[in-house]
Amino acid sequence: MIAARTMKKIDRFIMAILVCSLSVLSSCRAESSDWYPTGKATIASHFEYENSGGRGCVVTIEISNTGISSITRCTVSLSMATEARVYRQTAVKEMVIPPGKRAYFDIDIAFVSEDESLKESGLAIEDSFFL
Repeated sequence: MIAARTMKKIDRFIMAILVCSLSVLSSCRAESSDWYPTGKATIASHFEYENSGGRGCVVTIEISNTGISSITRCTVSLSMATEARVYRQTAVKEMVIPPGKRAYFDIDIAFVSEDESLKESGLAIEDSFFL
């Protein structure tokens, strides 16, 4: 009789611990979008140049922090189309961008031929990622 009563108490204690553990775990389910850095990459400006080394284009990228966590690293993939070919480049930048703020950096792509020039709508951000 004592053993049965003790077993009931142990079972209740274990059940109470399980219920408490499950409630604690379920309350900790935060969406990654709540804390994971989010941002937006856009083309702020660009210009073509010609020098003794050839022709090319410099593109200024704007990174806007649209989340609630600071961005410490961003990766932006850019495509640049001319009549002859499409150039692609990925830039990885380490900089701290607080929530609601923005930062800029340049990507310089040299053209293979001196006859090339950028198509009118030849610039595009292909992908971006933020940490």
